[in-house]
Amino acid sequence: MASSLFPTRWKHDKPPSIEKFVETFHDDYACAEYLAKKRWPDGFACPRCGSRKAWRLEARPWLWECAGKGSDPKCRHQASVISGTVMQGTHLPLRKWFLAAYLVATHSNGISALQLQPKLGVSYKTAWLVLHKLRRAMVDPVRTPLAGNIDVDESAIPYRRKGEHLKRGGGSSTANQIWIAGAVERIGKFGVGRIRLARIADRSRQASSPSWSRTHSPDRS
Repeated sequence: MASSLFPTRWKHDKPPSIEKFVETFHDDYACAEYLAKKRWPDGFACPRCGSRKAWRLEARPWLWECAGKGSDPKCRHQASVISGTVMQGTHLPLRKWFLAAYLVATHSNGISALQLQPKLGVSYKTAWLVLHKLRRAMVDPVRTPLAGNIDVDESAIPYRRKGEHLKRGGGSSTANQIWIAGAVERIGKFGVGRIRLARIADRSRQASSPSWSRTHSPDRS
């Protein structure tokens, strides 16, 4: 009965409880060790000299320093387990990155930067940046185009700049608006499939067409 409380996508890959997660990734060293095993499943291998021996820097646990080998005993090349990831160049502790990733992946209705901020104990700006990077990383770069019957529509999100007073009676003015276009696959009479969203310049057909040319393919049925 308990398993039915989890979404279908977790039926065969249920995430650990928050207590278990925090226990496993309790500090930066535990997080770095996990990343090292993912990057070097067969053990450390220096990209410069090929040495299999290295030590981790205590002050920066995400860095491994090569111990060198016969042909290059003084290699000392430093390899980072966060190089090429969203965490590259970060000043935020790894455990906070891991916690943020856990919360983003397990929050059933999605999580905002405002909700993430107090959970990580960081500023709103940092929470927004972390969330933005994680969301970008979760997008499949080789995802297949939408197919079949597709509904497309657009909407405008109004905004005002800092210090700008709210203007009433704007009507259909396009000033201070961000236009968003969306496309969704239709499955049967009431079902929906994948969804695509993109920012567009305006509501014209010409503006939205290029966005969907990269995500839409004609019905092959």
